[in-house]
Amino acid sequence: MTRTSIALRAWLYLSCALMVCGLVAQSDGLLRAGLMALTAMPLALLVVVTVSFVRERDGTFATISMGVLLLLVLSLTFASR
Repeated sequence: MTRTSIALRAWLYLSCALMVCGLVAQSDGLLRAGLMALTAMPLALLVVVTVSFVRERDGTFATISMGVLLLLVLSLTFASR
């Protein structure tokens, strides 16, 4: 199993656990946290892939994935205003 698949699986389990706890405890906060974790999964995947490219010293793909990561962070920053 690759690091990427391990990270994705762990993230999915975390979001599912938060949502189940939110449903059982009837807590809107836990349920929202689980949904936020689930929607943040593509961002987490991009971070894991970027780190993997940097470790492999693959400059082209590392630069591209860092650019995409920068665009996502900037868009989230400006969207939250």
